[in-house]
Amino acid sequence: LKDPTIFNESNLRLVHSRLQNSKITNTNFTNALEYATKGDLVYLDPPYIPLNKTSNFSKYAKEDFSVLDQYALAGVIEGLSQRGVRVILSNSDTKLTREIFGNFLDLHKVTAFRSISAKASSRGDVNELVGVNFKIKTKLELVKTRLVV
Repeated sequence: LKDPTIFNESNLRLVHSRLQNSKITNTNFTNALEYATKGDLVYLDPPYIPLNKTSNFSKYAKEDFSVLDQYALAGVIEGLSQRGVRVILSNSDTKLTREIFGNFLDLHKVTAFRSISAKASSRGDVNELVGVNFKIKTKLELVKTRLVV
């Protein structure tokens, strides 16, 4: 965008009003999700499992989000499912992703457009997975979804 809006007063006031009964915390995903109850919907967007050996970005925080963290997240998803919490997860479409989350979620391939990458040649459509632990009305709707990030 040539001239992005940095401050939008009406939007900021709307967000303020919507957050009045919210609790904002700074904690890890395990602690944050312990309060989810039956009927809640949780969207999880962890650092993605790398597509290959050279694509290894996982630093969203001081420590990496490792493969062990991905397995821990799968365990948390299993617990959420047992409590009746609905879960949506997005991650890369890799064999490892399917191995880790495939037992707990219905995984659906979607196409996502990546406009940011270190190499211009790496920008474009990539396959990702969206996993859900509940029935969706039409799988075709989800599969044909094009995520733009």
